[in-house]
Amino acid sequence: MNSTQLNQIFQTLSFERMQTYENKTKTREQAVELYLWNAQISGAFLFPLHICEVTIRNAIAEILYAQYGSNWVNNHVFINSLPNHPKPKYNQRTDLDKATKQHTLNYIPKIIPELNFVFWQAMLTQRHDTRLWNSQFQLIFPHANLSRSVQKNREHLHNDLDIVRRLRNRIAHHEPIFDEKLLSIYNKIIKIIGYRCQETANWVASHQTVTTLITQKPKI
Repeated sequence: MNSTQLNQIFQTLSFERMQTYENKTKTREQAVELYLWNAQISGAFLFPLHICEVTIRNAIAEILYAQYGSNWVNNHVFINSLPNHPKPKYNQRTDLDKATKQHTLNYIPKIIPELNFVFWQAMLTQRHDTRLWNSQFQLIFPHANLSRSVQKNREHLHNDLDIVRRLRNRIAHHEPIFDEKLLSIYNKIIKIIGYRCQETANWVASHQTVTTLITQKPKI
């Protein structure tokens, strides 16, 4: 790749954006190579991230249905169980209200994917232990670590989801992920899916391309 081609790529993507990659490499050509790999590994993560998010929200929605009824999104006991943080903190009630207003017929399968990933992560907090997790966690996550208490398993899952969600958000915003602990995060994704269904986790593991691409990271 000649200097003219490199300059045009830098100009198209913006010199400011490419500065992050240039700072990690010795030449502009290496910076472009790293940028390409970053885009490829980001794309590879979409499949396991997709399955992880769908798995978690479906599992938690199942328990909400059992605890609060088929119209749980409008159940006042459930709504009042959610924290009502002021801005700028994330507010579950606002998220739920926005999702239900988008689907006035309250068709739950349409509302569930409208809720942000953080909504489902935020359900895995101590405030829901008495109503939900003390009795239900093992039912929806039968393959979680049996040597740990429900509270420890719930806490570990919450913390792992936070790491996974942050990577997901970086990918969604086309940000660099080359300095992240990608293999560790991938393993967390597979572990989370496996808590719910080991067969699904095995299926994802057998079709993903993340681990192969990790070994192909450019030498910088």
